[in-house]
Amino acid sequence: MNRPKIFFLLLFAVGVAVVSLRWSSSEESVTPDGLPIQTEAQEATSTLEKPNQNRLRAPGEVVGKSQEAASEHKKSTSEQPATLRVHVVAFDSEEPMADVRVALDSPKALALVQSSDTSGLVVFSEVPPGSWKLCCLAAGTRMTLDLEPGKIQTVQVTVPTGEGMVQVFDEIGTPIADAEVRATRLMFPKDVGMALGTTDRHGELRVVGIGSPIYVEASAKGHTDSFRKMLSAKENGVELILPGGGSTVRGSVIESNSWEPMAGVLIEVGKSNPGAGRASNGVFEPAPSPRRTVTGANGTFLLEGLALGHLQITASRAGWGTHRKWVQVHPELNHGVTAVTFEMAPGFRIQGRVLQASGNPAADLLVYATDGNRVRTLTETSESGSFEFHDLLNPPVTLQVKDYEMGQQAWAVVTEKEASGVEMVLSPRHSIAGRITDALGQPVERAKLGVWRGVPGEQGSLVTVFRSLANGTFHILLDPSIEQAIPIAVYPQAQAVFPSLVLQAEPGSQDVLVQLSDGASEPGALVMRSKTTLRIEQLADPQSVHYAPPQGPESEIRVSPIPAGTYRICTGNPADSWVEWKTVTLGPGETLDLGTAPVDEDR
Repeated sequence: MNRPKIFFLLLFAVGVAVVSLRWSSSEESVTPDGLPIQTEAQEATSTLEKPNQNRLRAPGEVVGKSQEAASEHKKSTSEQPATLRVHVVAFDSEEPMADVRVALDSPKALALVQSSDTSGLVVFSEVPPGSWKLCCLAAGTRMTLDLEPGKIQTVQVTVPTGEGMVQVFDEIGTPIADAEVRATRLMFPKDVGMALGTTDRHGELRVVGIGSPIYVEASAKGHTDSFRKMLSAKENGVELILPGGGSTVRGSVIESNSWEPMAGVLIEVGKSNPGAGRASNGVFEPAPSPRRTVTGANGTFLLEGLALGHLQITASRAGWGTHRKWVQVHPELNHGVTAVTFEMAPGFRIQGRVLQASGNPAADLLVYATDGNRVRTLTETSESGSFEFHDLLNPPVTLQVKDYEMGQQAWAVVTEKEASGVEMVLSPRHSIAGRITDALGQPVERAKLGVWRGVPGEQGSLVTVFRSLANGTFHILLDPSIEQAIPIAVYPQAQAVFPSLVLQAEPGSQDVLVQLSDGASEPGALVMRSKTTLRIEQLADPQSVHYAPPQGPESEIRVSPIPAGTYRICTGNPADSWVEWKTVTLGPGETLDLGTAPVDEDR
């Protein structure tokens, strides 16, 4: 055998051996059931990229991890909290301002409130990313910030140097320490408020950085909330009186399907824009703003020292909508404690755009989501005219947008959940215009005009309110869906509880003349006491109905000024029925004390 042939035989034998060795090493160990077993070494090497698998990777891709792990990494990064640093300086000198209250506010959570230190610095840490409103209420500063996850952002706020003093007392003049003082600015669509701090042992709190006047109010355990009063840097300060008593609302929030308790739900007791109410002395003053809290881990909440009467309670959480209930609260009803339970279900989303008649986007307009008569929530259009609702409850939902400056509006009805691409085009609105005069033909300024759907009073619903201008003229804007004559109640005074007259006006009427009577008979007053709201109706005009809640520690109800005439007073509640208590005749300039109304303990 020659040497080349021997060489090729040896080379062939080596090749066969190598192939056999690699074949045996590639076989997997198996279980008795035939399932493969992976060794620790194989498990370790299986997570490494092979050299021939090198490639360009997308930004944010994690090397050596599964797609699920990469997804979790991205998710955790997006959920990292943000930090906001706020420098508070004086408006004129830009010197640091200490003890100025600054708040970060969110629609679905309690506000984060802090005071600036001696260097004028406020630091909000561990803030969930997203859109927040930075508010320095005393100065009138309010801005929208988009906080990015994991980042530190810095802003500067300039405030005036004005100061004011708030003093809190009980009914006999004793200072109340540790009373919580809140500030409110009356804004549309709802009042904006924030905590200013607590009073010292003398019942006093110094407020720093006041610009234009603000409303302040106070609350303390064992007392009913005070009414709001105006605080200005030009005055010495204000005194807030906390009546005794007050009532308590406790409750719970559960998920409607599983009945599991829901934590972190925002609870509000009172109206977002409460307007005015009668104080214990019968004088109209700005009513207390809503009291807020959040449910705990067991889904429960507790609010004490609430104002008396018929109160609205709302429960809201992102993704779950806003739920409302009404309760009657009083220290002597149900042992002073009112219980309420909310069952919440997930909400749905609507996206759309608002366009001008020309096709251009309509920016900075409020879009209302209603259920026909009641506004569920609202939002604002962006520069592109787009809008989005996240937390709506069951359809159908009526969307309305109004441009008062241009006299236009648009509306749409959404009947399905998760609607997108809703387009609303503005069009001219119907209107009613006219003039209000007294018996001598002189214009009546600031007369209130209430537009009603149905009969004014208990059987109808108040759509909106307008006021006459200095020359007595008024301009009422109506929805195009209103095609027939509607009732308009005219109240000559801001404090009037009954209208002077009710007129019927057709949409499109532009020269309506409303002439009020000379009021020859002097108005009087009705005084009574009740643990619950009373219904008062004027027999000469059944459309004129007034609901009077109790006020003050003595549960007094004082209705004045009120025209002379015959009135029927009823007890009960709107959800059940009304029972006649008394029918009285009020003379010109007379004040009638009707005593104490009976209470049906079974109600």
